[in-house]
Amino acid sequence: MGDQIISQHSSYSGETIDDLMHKVYESILEYGKPINPTKGPTKEITGILLELKNPRARLSRTETRGKVFSCLGELCWYLAGNDELEFIKYYIPKYDDCHEQGIIHGAYGPRLFNRRGEVDPMCWTV
Repeated sequence: MGDQIISQHSSYSGETIDDLMHKVYESILEYGKPINPTKGPTKEITGILLELKNPRARLSRTETRGKVFSCLGELCWYLAGNDELEFIKYYIPKYDDCHEQGIIHGAYGPRLFNRRGEVDPMCWTV
């Protein structure tokens, strides 16, 4: 980790997802490490714990998406180990802007489940 400041705190908690997101966004803006992924420059913090005190308040009232079930579609896409545009574009049409021949490079599904002969990180998690 060297001289990198990861965050002011190692954990964040909030009653609602919006409370929690607000705290994390502030921390990313102040302490985030600049990175340059495929979709453009951003900041990230790593090694933190998020606690949602009221699990029933897990849907954001401030975030908007094109379809109500976009988060569920994206979760299924991840769990399927998929990186194909055709699978996700119904739920999140914006992915249509960042594919290469129908493949979303950097998609989490293949990273989590298809390690090409290496140890599957999800086996160790579950």
